[in-house]
Amino acid sequence: LRSLSLASCRSVKNVDAIAIAGLLGLEYLDVSYTGISDSGIAQLAALENLVEFKAAGVRAVDSSVAHAVRGMPRLRSLDVSRTALVGNATLVALVSPARSSVLEVLEASFTSITDSGLARCLPYLKNLRRVDLESCNVETALVELRGCLRLEDVCIADTAAGNDVAEALSDLDGLRRLDVSFTPMINDIGMRYLSKIAGLRELSMSTMDRVSPEAVRLLVKLPRLRWLDMSGCRVSDAHCTFLGKMSSLRHLDLGGGEMTARGVERLSTLKRLSKLSLAHGRCIADDACPSLMRMSGLRVLNVSGCALSDRSIRLLAGSVKTLAVADRPLRCELVQEIVRINSDLELKGLKNI
Repeated sequence: LRSLSLASCRSVKNVDAIAIAGLLGLEYLDVSYTGISDSGIAQLAALENLVEFKAAGVRAVDSSVAHAVRGMPRLRSLDVSRTALVGNATLVALVSPARSSVLEVLEASFTSITDSGLARCLPYLKNLRRVDLESCNVETALVELRGCLRLEDVCIADTAAGNDVAEALSDLDGLRRLDVSFTPMINDIGMRYLSKIAGLRELSMSTMDRVSPEAVRLLVKLPRLRWLDMSGCRVSDAHCTFLGKMSSLRHLDLGGGEMTARGVERLSTLKRLSKLSLAHGRCIADDACPSLMRMSGLRVLNVSGCALSDRSIRLLAGSVKTLAVADRPLRCELVQEIVRINSDLELKGLKNI
Protein backbone atom coordinates (compact mmCIF):
# COMPACT_ATOMS: atom_id res chain seq x y z
CA LEU A 1 0.00 0.00 0.00
CA ARG A 2 1.46 3.33 -1.09
CA SER A 3 -1.40 5.76 -0.43
CA LEU A 4 -3.80 6.03 2.50
CA SER A 5 -6.32 8.76 3.28
CA LEU A 6 -8.22 8.72 6.57
CA ALA A 7 -9.10 12.43 6.60
CA SER A 8 -12.02 13.39 8.86
CA CYS A 9 -12.42 9.84 10.19
CA ARG A 10 -12.81 10.79 13.84
CA SER A 11 -13.07 7.13 14.80
CA VAL A 12 -9.40 6.63 13.87
CA LYS A 13 -7.50 6.75 17.18
CA ASN A 14 -3.99 6.29 18.52
CA VAL A 15 -4.34 2.52 18.62
CA ASP A 16 -4.90 2.59 14.86
CA ALA A 17 -1.73 4.64 14.38
CA ILE A 18 0.30 1.64 15.52
CA ALA A 19 -1.07 -0.39 12.60
CA ILE A 20 -0.57 2.50 10.19
CA ALA A 21 3.06 2.81 11.28
CA GLY A 22 3.57 -0.77 10.11
CA LEU A 23 2.75 0.15 6.49
CA LEU A 24 6.35 0.90 5.66
CA GLY A 25 5.72 1.27 1.93
CA LEU A 26 3.42 4.27 2.38
CA GLU A 27 4.34 7.33 0.34
CA TYR A 28 1.16 9.35 0.96
CA LEU A 29 -0.71 9.57 4.27
CA ASP A 30 -3.57 11.86 5.31
CA VAL A 31 -4.68 11.71 8.95
CA SER A 32 -6.14 15.23 9.02
CA TYR A 33 -9.01 15.81 11.46
CA THR A 34 -8.84 12.28 12.83
CA GLY A 35 -8.81 11.22 16.48
CA ILE A 36 -5.07 10.56 16.40
CA SER A 37 -3.19 12.68 18.94
CA ASP A 38 0.29 12.92 20.48
CA SER A 39 1.40 9.32 20.96
CA GLY A 40 -0.22 8.22 17.71
CA ILE A 41 1.44 10.96 15.66
CA ALA A 42 4.82 10.11 17.19
CA GLN A 43 4.38 6.46 16.11
CA LEU A 44 4.26 7.58 12.48
CA ALA A 45 7.97 8.42 12.57
CA ALA A 46 8.50 4.84 11.37
CA LEU A 47 7.16 5.79 7.91
CA GLU A 48 10.52 6.76 6.45
CA ASN A 49 9.29 6.45 2.84
CA LEU A 50 6.56 9.08 3.18
CA VAL A 51 6.67 11.74 0.49
CA GLU A 52 3.47 13.58 1.46
CA PHE A 53 2.12 13.81 5.01
CA LYS A 54 -1.11 15.58 5.92
CA ALA A 55 -1.94 16.06 9.58
CA ALA A 56 -4.12 19.17 9.53
CA GLY A 57 -6.30 19.79 12.54
CA VAL A 58 -5.00 16.95 14.72
CA ARG A 59 -4.68 17.35 18.48
CA ALA A 60 -0.95 16.95 18.80
CA VAL A 61 1.72 19.02 20.49
CA ASP A 62 4.73 20.42 18.69
CA SER A 63 7.20 17.84 20.00
CA SER A 64 5.11 14.89 18.78
CA VAL A 65 4.76 16.26 15.25
CA ALA A 66 8.46 17.16 15.21
CA HIS A 67 9.38 13.60 16.20
CA ALA A 68 7.24 12.19 13.40
CA VAL A 69 8.62 14.55 10.77
CA ARG A 70 12.19 13.85 11.83
CA GLY A 71 11.68 10.21 10.81
CA MET A 72 10.51 11.12 7.28
CA PRO A 73 13.65 12.09 5.32
CA ARG A 74 11.96 11.88 1.89
CA LEU A 75 9.16 14.28 2.79
CA ARG A 76 8.30 16.69 -0.03
CA SER A 77 4.95 17.96 1.24
CA LEU A 78 3.84 18.64 4.82
CA ASP A 79 0.41 19.90 5.90
CA VAL A 80 0.02 20.74 9.59
CA SER A 81 -2.45 23.60 9.06
CA ARG A 82 -4.90 24.31 11.88
CA THR A 83 -2.86 22.15 14.24
CA ALA A 84 -2.72 24.93 16.79
CA LEU A 85 0.02 23.50 19.02
CA VAL A 86 2.46 22.92 16.17
CA GLY A 87 5.27 25.46 16.26
CA ASN A 88 8.97 26.02 15.88
CA ALA A 89 10.13 22.52 16.89
CA THR A 90 8.42 21.07 13.84
CA LEU A 91 10.13 23.63 11.60
CA VAL A 92 13.52 22.84 13.08
CA ALA A 93 12.90 19.13 12.46
CA LEU A 94 12.54 19.92 8.76
CA VAL A 95 16.02 21.30 8.26
CA SER A 96 18.26 18.32 8.74
CA PRO A 97 20.69 17.85 5.84
CA ALA A 98 18.73 14.79 4.67
CA ARG A 99 15.56 16.70 3.85
CA SER A 100 16.16 20.42 3.54
CA SER A 101 16.87 19.94 -0.15
CA VAL A 102 13.61 18.11 -0.98
CA LEU A 103 10.70 19.79 0.86
CA GLU A 104 8.50 21.58 -1.70
CA VAL A 105 5.22 22.27 0.11
CA LEU A 106 4.72 23.60 3.64
CA GLU A 107 1.13 24.15 4.77
CA ALA A 108 1.27 25.66 8.25
CA SER A 109 -1.61 28.13 8.49
CA PHE A 110 -3.19 28.78 11.91
CA THR A 111 -0.28 27.24 13.81
CA SER A 112 1.97 28.58 16.57
CA ILE A 113 4.98 29.14 14.33
CA THR A 114 6.88 32.36 15.10
CA ASP A 115 9.71 34.43 13.62
CA SER A 116 12.48 32.56 15.44
CA GLY A 117 11.53 29.17 14.00
CA LEU A 118 10.85 30.53 10.54
CA ALA A 119 14.15 32.41 10.38
CA ARG A 120 16.01 29.23 11.28
CA CYS A 121 14.11 27.09 8.78
CA LEU A 122 13.67 29.08 5.56
CA PRO A 123 17.34 29.51 4.57
CA TYR A 124 17.59 25.73 4.20
CA LEU A 125 14.36 25.14 2.27
CA LYS A 126 15.63 26.15 -1.14
CA ASN A 127 13.19 23.93 -3.06
CA LEU A 128 9.97 25.29 -1.57
CA ARG A 129 7.28 25.83 -4.20
CA ARG A 130 4.33 26.55 -1.92
CA VAL A 131 4.17 27.95 1.61
CA ASP A 132 1.07 28.88 3.60
CA LEU A 133 1.58 30.77 6.85
CA GLU A 134 -1.84 32.40 7.17
CA SER A 135 -2.60 33.74 10.64
CA CYS A 136 0.81 32.78 12.04
CA ASN A 137 2.57 35.19 14.42
CA VAL A 138 5.32 36.02 11.94
CA GLU A 139 6.73 39.29 10.67
CA THR A 140 10.44 39.98 10.14
CA ALA A 141 11.40 36.39 9.26
CA LEU A 142 9.14 36.53 6.21
CA VAL A 143 11.89 38.50 4.50
CA GLU A 144 13.80 35.20 4.30
CA LEU A 145 11.32 34.06 1.65
CA ARG A 146 13.44 35.94 -0.89
CA GLY A 147 15.95 33.10 -0.68
CA CYS A 148 13.40 30.46 -1.74
CA LEU A 149 13.76 31.19 -5.43
CA ARG A 150 11.52 28.34 -6.60
CA LEU A 151 8.44 29.63 -4.79
CA GLU A 152 5.32 29.73 -6.95
CA ASP A 153 2.57 30.07 -4.33
CA VAL A 154 2.79 32.14 -1.13
CA CYS A 155 0.08 32.84 1.43
CA ILE A 156 0.96 35.26 4.23
CA ALA A 157 -2.59 36.48 4.85
CA ASP A 158 -3.38 37.85 8.30
CA THR A 159 0.26 38.20 9.33
CA ALA A 160 2.29 41.24 10.34
CA ALA A 161 3.99 41.40 6.93
CA GLY A 162 4.98 44.90 5.90
CA ASN A 163 6.53 46.70 2.97
CA ASP A 164 9.92 45.07 3.60
CA VAL A 165 8.32 41.67 3.02
CA ALA A 166 6.69 42.95 -0.18
CA GLU A 167 10.12 44.06 -1.34
CA ALA A 168 11.56 40.62 -0.60
CA LEU A 169 8.76 38.92 -2.54
CA SER A 170 9.51 41.08 -5.57
CA ASP A 171 12.75 39.08 -5.98
CA LEU A 172 10.78 35.88 -6.68
CA ASP A 173 10.52 35.79 -10.46
CA GLY A 174 8.67 32.47 -10.42
CA LEU A 175 5.87 33.59 -8.10
CA ARG A 176 2.45 32.88 -9.62
CA ARG A 177 -0.01 33.08 -6.69
CA LEU A 178 0.17 35.47 -3.75
CA ASP A 179 -2.22 36.09 -0.85
CA VAL A 180 -1.53 39.17 1.26
CA SER A 181 -5.10 39.63 2.52
CA PHE A 182 -5.56 41.20 5.95
CA THR A 183 -2.01 42.63 6.02
CA PRO A 184 -2.65 46.26 6.98
CA MET A 185 1.08 47.07 7.16
CA ILE A 186 1.44 46.73 3.39
CA ASN A 187 0.49 50.02 1.74
CA ASP A 188 1.13 51.79 -1.56
CA ILE A 189 4.88 51.45 -1.13
CA GLY A 190 4.52 47.70 -0.77
CA MET A 191 2.22 47.52 -3.77
CA ARG A 192 4.93 49.20 -5.84
CA TYR A 193 7.19 46.24 -5.06
CA LEU A 194 4.48 43.64 -5.74
CA SER A 195 3.81 45.19 -9.14
CA LYS A 196 7.30 44.10 -10.19
CA ILE A 197 6.40 40.38 -10.04
CA ALA A 198 5.78 40.12 -13.77
CA GLY A 199 4.68 36.48 -13.77
CA LEU A 200 2.00 36.90 -11.08
CA ARG A 201 -1.32 35.33 -12.11
CA GLU A 202 -3.37 35.39 -8.90
CA LEU A 203 -3.35 38.11 -6.25
CA SER A 204 -5.51 38.19 -3.14
CA MET A 205 -5.45 41.46 -1.23
CA SER A 206 -8.78 41.32 0.59
CA THR A 207 -9.40 43.96 3.26
CA MET A 208 -6.29 46.01 2.44
CA ASP A 209 -8.14 49.29 2.68
CA ARG A 210 -4.95 51.38 2.61
CA VAL A 211 -4.46 50.65 -1.09
CA SER A 212 -5.07 53.79 -3.15
CA PRO A 213 -6.17 54.07 -6.80
CA GLU A 214 -2.57 54.98 -7.62
CA ALA A 215 -1.42 51.62 -6.24
CA VAL A 216 -3.97 49.83 -8.42
CA ARG A 217 -2.57 51.72 -11.41
CA LEU A 218 0.73 49.95 -10.73
CA LEU A 219 -0.99 46.55 -11.02
CA VAL A 220 -1.75 47.31 -14.66
CA LYS A 221 1.92 46.43 -15.22
CA LEU A 222 1.15 42.76 -14.45
CA PRO A 223 0.38 41.36 -17.92
CA ARG A 224 -0.50 37.84 -16.77
CA LEU A 225 -2.74 38.69 -13.80
CA ARG A 226 -5.98 36.73 -14.22
CA TRP A 227 -7.37 36.52 -10.68
CA LEU A 228 -7.70 39.54 -8.37
CA ASP A 229 -9.46 39.69 -5.01
CA MET A 230 -9.98 43.19 -3.65
CA SER A 231 -13.01 42.42 -1.52
CA GLY A 232 -13.19 44.63 1.53
CA CYS A 233 -10.79 47.17 0.01
CA ARG A 234 -13.51 49.83 -0.34
CA VAL A 235 -12.91 50.02 -4.07
CA SER A 236 -14.11 53.33 -5.55
CA ASP A 237 -14.82 54.60 -9.07
CA ALA A 238 -11.24 55.91 -9.12
CA HIS A 239 -9.90 52.40 -8.51
CA CYS A 240 -12.13 51.10 -11.31
CA THR A 241 -10.50 53.51 -13.77
CA PHE A 242 -7.33 51.42 -13.56
CA LEU A 243 -8.98 48.05 -12.99
CA GLY A 244 -10.71 48.54 -16.33
CA LYS A 245 -7.30 48.58 -18.01
CA MET A 246 -6.29 45.13 -16.71
CA SER A 247 -7.35 43.30 -19.84
CA SER A 248 -5.97 39.92 -18.74
CA LEU A 249 -8.38 39.57 -15.79
CA ARG A 250 -10.71 36.56 -15.70
CA HIS A 251 -11.84 36.75 -12.05
CA LEU A 252 -12.44 39.96 -10.09
CA ASP A 253 -13.84 40.26 -6.56
CA LEU A 254 -14.80 43.78 -5.47
CA GLY A 255 -17.17 42.76 -2.67
CA GLY A 256 -17.97 45.50 -0.19
CA GLY A 257 -16.83 48.17 -2.61
CA GLU A 258 -17.97 51.78 -2.83
CA MET A 259 -18.04 52.05 -6.62
CA THR A 260 -21.12 53.35 -8.44
CA ALA A 261 -22.54 52.70 -11.90
CA ARG A 262 -19.76 54.92 -13.25
CA GLY A 263 -17.15 52.56 -11.86
CA VAL A 264 -18.95 49.51 -13.26
CA GLU A 265 -19.00 51.21 -16.66
CA ARG A 266 -15.20 51.45 -16.50
CA LEU A 267 -15.06 47.71 -15.82
CA SER A 268 -17.17 46.90 -18.89
CA THR A 269 -14.03 47.05 -21.03
CA LEU A 270 -12.87 43.76 -19.47
CA LYS A 271 -14.06 41.47 -22.25
CA ARG A 272 -12.21 38.43 -20.90
CA LEU A 273 -13.74 38.71 -17.43
CA SER A 274 -15.79 35.60 -16.66
CA LYS A 275 -16.42 35.98 -12.91
CA LEU A 276 -17.28 39.20 -11.08
CA SER A 277 -18.39 39.85 -7.52
CA LEU A 278 -19.94 43.16 -6.53
CA ALA A 279 -21.51 41.67 -3.39
CA HIS A 280 -22.64 44.18 -0.79
CA GLY A 281 -21.74 47.10 -3.01
CA ARG A 282 -23.96 49.63 -1.30
CA CYS A 283 -23.94 51.98 -4.30
CA ILE A 284 -24.67 49.34 -6.97
CA ALA A 285 -28.18 49.98 -8.26
CA ASP A 286 -30.21 49.62 -11.46
CA ASP A 287 -28.10 52.15 -13.38
CA ALA A 288 -25.18 49.68 -13.28
CA CYS A 289 -27.17 47.00 -15.11
CA PRO A 290 -26.48 48.16 -18.73
CA SER A 291 -22.72 48.08 -18.15
CA LEU A 292 -22.90 44.61 -16.61
CA MET A 293 -24.83 43.32 -19.59
CA ARG A 294 -22.13 44.65 -21.95
CA MET A 295 -19.61 42.27 -20.39
CA SER A 296 -20.01 39.62 -23.04
CA GLY A 297 -17.65 37.11 -21.43
CA LEU A 298 -19.27 37.24 -17.98
CA ARG A 299 -20.50 33.85 -16.77
CA VAL A 300 -20.68 34.21 -12.97
CA LEU A 301 -22.01 37.35 -11.29
CA ASN A 302 -22.51 38.03 -7.58
CA VAL A 303 -24.79 40.96 -6.76
CA SER A 304 -25.82 39.80 -3.31
CA GLY A 305 -26.76 42.72 -1.09
CA CYS A 306 -26.91 45.22 -3.97
CA ALA A 307 -29.84 47.58 -4.48
CA LEU A 308 -31.11 46.03 -7.71
CA SER A 309 -34.76 45.89 -8.68
CA ASP A 310 -36.59 42.80 -9.89
CA ARG A 311 -36.34 44.13 -13.43
CA SER A 312 -32.54 44.32 -13.27
CA ILE A 313 -32.31 40.86 -11.74
CA ARG A 314 -34.46 39.57 -14.60
CA LEU A 315 -32.23 41.21 -17.22
CA LEU A 316 -29.00 39.97 -15.65
CA ALA A 317 -30.38 36.44 -15.34
CA GLY A 318 -30.62 36.27 -19.10
CA SER A 319 -26.97 37.13 -19.68
CA VAL A 320 -25.01 34.91 -17.24
CA LYS A 321 -24.84 31.25 -16.25
CA THR A 322 -24.61 31.75 -12.48
CA LEU A 323 -26.22 34.61 -10.57
CA ALA A 324 -25.81 35.06 -6.80
CA VAL A 325 -28.50 37.15 -5.14
CA ALA A 326 -28.18 36.31 -1.44
CA ASP A 327 -29.61 38.70 1.17
CA ARG A 328 -32.60 39.67 -0.91
CA PRO A 329 -36.06 38.12 -1.11
CA LEU A 330 -37.28 37.03 -4.55
CA ARG A 331 -40.93 36.54 -5.31
CA CYS A 332 -41.78 33.03 -6.53
CA GLU A 333 -43.29 34.59 -9.67
CA LEU A 334 -39.96 36.27 -10.46
CA VAL A 335 -38.02 33.04 -9.95
CA GLN A 336 -40.38 31.25 -12.30
CA GLU A 337 -39.98 33.98 -14.90
CA ILE A 338 -36.19 33.82 -14.60
CA VAL A 339 -36.28 30.08 -15.19
CA ARG A 340 -38.33 30.64 -18.33
CA ILE A 341 -35.81 33.21 -19.58
CA ASN A 342 -32.75 31.08 -18.84
CA SER A 343 -33.47 27.48 -17.92
CA ASP A 344 -29.76 26.74 -17.53
CA LEU A 345 -29.19 29.50 -14.99
CA GLU A 346 -27.79 28.57 -11.58
CA LEU A 347 -29.43 30.93 -9.11
CA LYS A 348 -27.66 31.08 -5.75
CA GLY A 349 -28.73 32.47 -2.40
CA LEU A 350 -32.48 32.32 -2.99
CA LYS A 351 -34.72 33.66 -0.27
CA ASN A 352 -38.20 33.31 -1.69
CA ILE A 353 -41.31 35.13 -0.57
